[in-house]
Amino acid sequence: MLPGTFGVFETFRILIPGYMAALCGAWYIALSFAGFGAYVESTKLAGVTFAGFGLAAGLVLYFSYLPKDSKTYSEQQPSHHIFVRAEELSSPIEMKEAREIYFYLLNNYFSDAMRERVFYYGNVYRVGQKIWLISISFFVLGVITQVCFLIVGRLIPSMVGAAVFDAVMLALFLLLRWRAEKHALQILSGQVKWLKMRDGLVRSLILSATDPNVKP
Repeated sequence: MLPGTFGVFETFRILIPGYMAALCGAWYIALSFAGFGAYVESTKLAGVTFAGFGLAAGLVLYFSYLPKDSKTYSEQQPSHHIFVRAEELSSPIEMKEAREIYFYLLNNYFSDAMRERVFYYGNVYRVGQKIWLISISFFVLGVITQVCFLIVGRLIPSMVGAAVFDAVMLALFLLLRWRAEKHALQILSGQVKWLKMRDGLVRSLILSATDPNVKP
């Protein structure tokens, strides 16, 4: 993998969801609370506010564990294969140990091209996952706000704008909810196949915690 590529992938994993949340938030405010949006713009702090919110939202999403991975995704993880293989060998290990073995193999045995694909597809999946979470959250928020406006007799500033906002948020959720996972499962299946083809190495790492290919 090229030097710095991992850091670039992780940076995009922070910035893309963060500024997607900032964009959706700005759109939501412009549609529902135009007066507040106009006030922020009048203070000439709109750009700074947008930049700060985007970065803060990106970091919060990056360190959060939401949304949770599906059962299918979790069971297709290479570390899960190692965990199950250990049970088959009557030498059960903790999932944490299985992950450590996987990362040892990833760092020392996977080719640079394969490792880069792992990081790339893994981060694309995480970005897609965060974006559909943002989308469904703003869809629900938008619908609730519109219903509250109707209940209290307040006019919705733009019915067309509100409808477009809801439609875009829902469409993003429906498009990314399963497509992101589908693409991630393809690279995971390739890694599991790699582990199965090198079962002797996996067995040695599980049973004796030693690498038979390392010279003393």
